[in-house]
Amino acid sequence: MITKVRLKNWKSHLNSEFQFSGGVNALVGIMGSGKSSVLDAISFALFGTFPNLNSKKITLDDLIMKRPQEKNEAEVELEFILDGKKYLVSRKLKQGKGTIEAQVREDEKLIEVNPASVTDHIERILQIDYSLFSKAVYSEQNNIDYFLTIPKGKRMQHIDRMLRLDLFENVRELAGSIKNSLDIKRSEKIRILTEMERENIEIKVSNLREGIETNKEIGVKISKELDRIVVKKDDITKKVLVAQQKIDELIKTERDLERLKASIHEIEKSLESVKERTKGLDRQSFSEEVKKIEIEISRLKNEIKLKKELINEKRSQVAACNTEIRLVMESIKDLERLGDKCPVCESGITSEKKCDLENVRKEREQELRKKTSVLVGEVEKGNADLEKMEEGLKGLEKELVKLGTVLEEFDNLDNSVKRLGNYKNQNQDLENRKIYLELQTGEENIDRLRLDLQEVVSEATKNQVNLFHLNKIVEKDKVLLQDFENRLGLLESYRTAVRVAGKNIEDLEKFVTVIKMTQDQLRDEFTKTVNHIMSNVWKNLYPYADFEDIRLVVDGDYILQLKALGEWVPVDGVASGGERNLACLALRVAFSLAFIPNLKWLILDEPTHNLDANSIKNFSDVLRNSIGSFVKQIFLITHEPRIAEDIEGYVYKLERDKAANGVTRVVGV
Repeated sequence: MITKVRLKNWKSHLNSEFQFSGGVNALVGIMGSGKSSVLDAISFALFGTFPNLNSKKITLDDLIMKRPQEKNEAEVELEFILDGKKYLVSRKLKQGKGTIEAQVREDEKLIEVNPASVTDHIERILQIDYSLFSKAVYSEQNNIDYFLTIPKGKRMQHIDRMLRLDLFENVRELAGSIKNSLDIKRSEKIRILTEMERENIEIKVSNLREGIETNKEIGVKISKELDRIVVKKDDITKKVLVAQQKIDELIKTERDLERLKASIHEIEKSLESVKERTKGLDRQSFSEEVKKIEIEISRLKNEIKLKKELINEKRSQVAACNTEIRLVMESIKDLERLGDKCPVCESGITSEKKCDLENVRKEREQELRKKTSVLVGEVEKGNADLEKMEEGLKGLEKELVKLGTVLEEFDNLDNSVKRLGNYKNQNQDLENRKIYLELQTGEENIDRLRLDLQEVVSEATKNQVNLFHLNKIVEKDKVLLQDFENRLGLLESYRTAVRVAGKNIEDLEKFVTVIKMTQDQLRDEFTKTVNHIMSNVWKNLYPYADFEDIRLVVDGDYILQLKALGEWVPVDGVASGGERNLACLALRVAFSLAFIPNLKWLILDEPTHNLDANSIKNFSDVLRNSIGSFVKQIFLITHEPRIAEDIEGYVYKLERDKAANGVTRVVGV
């Protein structure tokens, strides 16, 4: 129940406050006195909008007082009680900025402050939104017959939206759209499925699998045969290798025999040559002669050594004499250059003394030259003797070499005899080995073995080629099989998809049917409820007997009907303006109670428009006596003072000097 409304700078209301109670609360006044502004404020406080604002006939700035004085801000405040809790909601407007402040309090506790959040919270508390409020609770001025103004064929859309049945319709349309989409996809899959089934993929897969298994079995047989051939080839190869080794050994043995025979022949020739050179002498005679020559060579070498030492000594003496001769000659020259004083003691030297000294030195020079001449002769003689001794030594050494060669030949002769014996023994062994190898190679014919090996290799190659091609065929068939199996899987998936799509389409059809049945059932329940309420309201509201009852029916669209003489006829086809208003008023009450049974509010702005005096009186009686049993709280705006008479709730008379653009004055009645 709404208990209080306060308006500040709201249109023509400078500072107006209203207390409300249950039952009928009336606002009475002339046109333009500010009555409708109060109802607009109630809607704005709750939802942030009202019909004229929602349809953009006016703006938020138009709600702020302009005359008699222009204000910058406006404020509305509304108090209501629901389920034992008191709520206070307020909104504040500012010129050029719209709603700048909003809040809702629950039992004086601040709950929300954001304008949009306040609206959402109010909708949750009241369990209605603005759209339902404006259609079921709030009847604008001269718009009581809103339902009948909706074009035929569109009423169901409007009422379904109020009932939230439009959500069912949206779901039904969406389900229909999905069904159509599934139908198209299913048809396309069926087309593809039909084309794929023409390919007989299952048969091709079966044939390929059978062919692959058969080729695998053949491949196993070829592999086993190939293994057998390989073993045989290895055996023959080993025999060929052994035979070839024996042949190679025989060839080598024959070559060794040829070389050995040549060596034996050479040794025999060498022995003959040595015998010729030694002339039959023995080794002892040659050895004694060699020893004698060696002794003589040793003696000569010692004499030559002594002779060389003596010659070298004589040469040293010659060198010493020559050195002394040079010194003597230099001293003679020094005496010739000497003056009359001794250069050492500086004593005087006479000519005679100088002459004596010079003669002594010249005599010494002559002695030295004679000695040198003798020594040179001795050196020359020694060199001649040494040369003869060396020539004799060379002769002996040559003789010794000749004798040594003969001794070597005696040694070589012995060695050659030994070697000759060894070679002859080796020759006999090789001859025996050759005979053995010839016998062995004769037993195994290598040419025959090679032909056998060639045949086995050819057979193995043939089987390898066959196995290779067979494996290629199997691999190719496996790839082809994989492709067909994939296509088979795709085929099965299409079959499954077609079945699932068919089931989904069937389920969607059932779902759409259920939705439609639910819609029809909800409409039926809704009309039953509305008709029950309207029938009771109509009997109290309508003062005449020509229209016995009223109902709302669904026949392709919602139709409001009146019962006259036992027949149901459309209101918009037979009723006058006043009768239309009363019928729509009954519908409004029914809508309010049907849609928001927890509130049971009704807001009526000039509901008596087009009513005659008798209908107005009857309407007043209904307000006083009957409607309270249906609606807990009614807000009534009227310019008919008679309607407000004897109302138990609050009645406010609103006055305003329109000529002077005055503010609204609220006068309690």
